[in-house]
Amino acid sequence: MKKMGYLGLVLFCGIALSACSSTDTSKLEEKLDKITKNVDSLHSKVDELSENGIASSTSESSEEETEESTKESKETTDSSKTKESSETKESKSEEKSTASADKVKGTVIEDDYVKLTVTDVKFIGNILSSVNDSEVMAVIYYTVENLSDDKLKPSGSVPYYFDVLEEDDISEDSLYSSDYVEYYKEFEDLYANTRLSIKSGAKIDGIMSYQISSKEKSVNINIYSESGLNSSDRSIIASQTYTAEEIAKDVKKNDSIEPNF
Repeated sequence: MKKMGYLGLVLFCGIALSACSSTDTSKLEEKLDKITKNVDSLHSKVDELSENGIASSTSESSEEETEESTKESKETTDSSKTKESSETKESKSEEKSTASADKVKGTVIEDDYVKLTVTDVKFIGNILSSVNDSEVMAVIYYTVENLSDDKLKPSGSVPYYFDVLEEDDISEDSLYSSDYVEYYKEFEDLYANTRLSIKSGAKIDGIMSYQISSKEKSVNINIYSESGLNSSDRSIIASQTYTAEEIAKDVKKNDSIEPNF
């Protein structure tokens, strides 16, 4: 629009020059030349300003696109980190759940006579063939406190809070606690504690074992709310079945536990 205005001005000057042909044309021509030069100069400035404006617009557009790209890249990275963090938490949660899956370990029984806590369960494969004919031994670790007014002998009372069975697809048999742990240096002190007469209020760490006839059988451990010596009306408060595969893995893990001879 500005260029059209300038061109109109030049035409007007031309018309004025023709109309004034009777006057001194040399002066008018000089003025016209100056006006033309001024118009050309204005055209150059307009062109320059137009180019700068386009370049500025292009630069601003490029900067906006770069910022948008950077923002999208950051959002993608943040999203990826969030997903990895979530997966890590889920993984840790699964590991924790697996580690605490055993329903027997950590079980606490408390009645008028004892406070009994199961601290661990292990399976041992190095069995003395000259002493027994079993292939695996289940070992239950515990801590017991005497809450009664009388003395307490753990080896004669603690087993009655448990029911341990071995089973396969055909049969299921109850097992009885044994004293074979006395042949292992690993268990000497714990076994000796179970033979003591514990005073009222005293507490000891103890151990008991069960002989499993075959590596192919699973083992089920039930824990009752009360001792079978004191009550016939009692309930199971914890139960855990150890499959033959799980027992085999634990036997391998405890391979370093061997008899004294």
